[in-house]
Amino acid sequence: WEVPWGATTLIATLVAVEASFYLAGAIAPAIVYSGARNPDEIPFDDQAAFAKDLAALFEEPGAFADIVITAEVIQTVLALGVVTAVAASASPLPPGWFQISLTGDDVSMSDGPKVIEGNSEGSGTSNVTSNVERSLKGSVDESPDDFDAKRR
Repeated sequence: WEVPWGATTLIATLVAVEASFYLAGAIAPAIVYSGARNPDEIPFDDQAAFAKDLAALFEEPGAFADIVITAEVIQTVLALGVVTAVAASASPLPPGWFQISLTGDDVSMSDGPKVIEGNSEGSGTSNVTSNVERSLKGSVDESPDDFDAKRR
C-alpha cells in the first residue's frame, strides 16, 4: 500500500502501541486494587504486607478477571489514541480509508489505498491507478507533491 508516512513513523507507531500494552499491564492492577480495598485498609507502611495483600488480589478469580478486562480497555484506548494521532498527522487522508460497515456490503476494496503490485520481472511497480490516486491528483496538471501541500 502507498501510505502518506514512512518506515520511521510505522516503527514509532508499533513501539508506541507495544509500550501501551506494558503501561496498561502496570496500571490495571493498581486501578483494580484501589477499587477493591478500602483506603484505610491498604498497608502503605509495611511493604511486605502490601505485597502480600496485592498478591492475594490476584488469587481472587473475580478480581483477576477485573484486572484483565481493565487492562484490555486501557490497551484499546491507548492503541486507538496512537493510531488516531498518526492518522491525524497525515490528515486529510485520501477517501476510502477507515471504511466502517456493520454488514460489509457497502465497503469497496477499490476505494482504499493503492496496492502496489509487483510483476514477474520484479520491478515492483504497477500501472494501476486507484480511485485514491486519482482523487489525490485531482487533475492531470498537478504534481505528486501537491498532496503534501494540500495536507498543510
